[in-house]
Amino acid sequence: MKNLTIFFFFLFIFTNYHVNAQTPNWLWAKGSGGANDECMLNSSIDANGNVYILGNFESPFITFGNITLTNA
Repeated sequence: MKNLTIFFFFLFIFTNYHVNAQTPNWLWAKGSGGANDECMLNSSIDANGNVYILGNFESPFITFGNITLTNA
């Protein structure tokens, strides 16, 4: 039983230690680049493929392309 426990311990350590992440194949991505924290809480996609994001931000403002949101 002791050998079996040691075996699973090393199996767990070595399989989790050598996990390599893959680069995602992004179709598109958009960032806000605010000075402080931004947090996405939820997201949804409508029937037309539009993406809606719910969240908050602590920066005085954030910019998405030509759209600027001001923190009130």
